[in-house]
Amino acid sequence: MKKNKLSVLREENGLTKTDVAIFLNMTPSGITGIERSTKISLDKAIKLSEIYGVSIYDIFNASREFMEA
Repeated sequence: MKKNKLSVLREENGLTKTDVAIFLNMTPSGITGIERSTKISLDKAIKLSEIYGVSIYDIFNASREFMEA
């Protein structure tokens, strides 16, 4: 199974899927979906950039870079 590098950003910040889900008002399975997809909405990208302390550009790049899980 492949996942994008958003999961790496989450893990580097010491966060669980549940932590991020609460911040984004989503379910943990919704975060799993984001971490397995190349699509992310602008509003979620903005919020992720705030929580991970990176630029929106970095969020969009990470969502398009895949690795083996």
